[in-house]
Amino acid sequence: MSDLVMQSGSEGTISRRRFIQRGSIAMAGGVVATSLSTWGQSSSKPGIELGVHHYSVRTLFKSGELTLATFPSFARNKWGVSNIELAEELCGELVGSKTLAAEIRANGERAGVRVLTLLCSGATSLDGDSEGEREKAVTHHLKWIAIARSLNCRFVRIRAGKEGDPKDRMKKAVAGIQLLCSRLQPSDPRPLIENVTALSRRPEWLVSLVKQVGVDRCGLLADYGNFEGDVYEGMSQILPLSESICTKSWDFDAQGNETKIDFARMGGLIKKVGFKGCISMEYLGQNLGDLEGVKKTARLVRKYL
Repeated sequence: MSDLVMQSGSEGTISRRRFIQRGSIAMAGGVVATSLSTWGQSSSKPGIELGVHHYSVRTLFKSGELTLATFPSFARNKWGVSNIELAEELCGELVGSKTLAAEIRANGERAGVRVLTLLCSGATSLDGDSEGEREKAVTHHLKWIAIARSLNCRFVRIRAGKEGDPKDRMKKAVAGIQLLCSRLQPSDPRPLIENVTALSRRPEWLVSLVKQVGVDRCGLLADYGNFEGDVYEGMSQILPLSESICTKSWDFDAQGNETKIDFARMGGLIKKVGFKGCISMEYLGQNLGDLEGVKKTARLVRKYL
C-alpha cells in the first residue's frame, strides 16, 4: 500500500472516518474491490441498483413535463429505479432556493429514491494552472457540495485532466483535488473523479491520479463511453477503483442491443470485479424519446447484470 498511504493529522482522521462510513476498499495485488451499502437494501446483502442520470431526461425537463421536485417519484414510477443523478448545469434553480433541495429530498424519501450523485462540472477546472485558478474552482465546487449535502447525496462527480503534458497536469490535478478534499466536512458527499475529457480519458493517468490524491479521500466513477482507445480495456482498468458506474446509450438495433457499446461485455467486466453499488443510465440518443431510451437501456443493464 505504499502508493496509497493514509493522510496524516486531523485531515487524515476525518478522511479515514468518511471513507469507512461510505464503503470499504480491500487491496489485493493492486486490485481494489468496493463494497457499498445500497439505498433501499439491507447493508448485509449489498447489490447492484439502477439509477437515471439527469441528462437522460433533458428533453422532459426542457418541455416542462418534468421538474427537479417531481424527478424522484417520476423515475420510480416509470423505470422502477431507486436512485437519480443530477447535473449542476441543469440545476441552476437550486442555487437561489432555500427550500427546493429539502423538497426534492423529501419527495425522494417518500418514493424510495435517493439523489445519489450531483455532477459538479465546475466553472473552472480543479487542475487549473495557478493556485488562484484552483482556489476559484474549489470555491465553486464547495457551493455545489453544500447543495449536494442538503440533497443527502452520497457522491459528487468531479472532473480534472485538461490537455497538456501528462506529468504537469497530474501535479496540478492532485493539488486541486487535494485542496478540495481538505475543505470537506465529514458529512459531505464523497468525491468521485470521472473519466470524461482530455487526459481523464486515459485510464492509466486516471488511476494514477486517484492513487496520488489518496483513495481514502476520493474514488473513481466509471463511464462506459468516455475513453481514449479501447473502451473495454479502459473500463477494466478503472473499475477496481470505481464506486459508481454510468452507462452510455445512443441507439438500439432490432434485437434491442446498443449499437456502440456491448452491454454484455461491459456486464462481464463489472461482474468480474464484484462491483456493488449503483449503475446510472445515461441515454443520449435522438431517435427515441427519453422514456423509451431509458427503458431500453434499463432492459440491457438488467439482462446482463
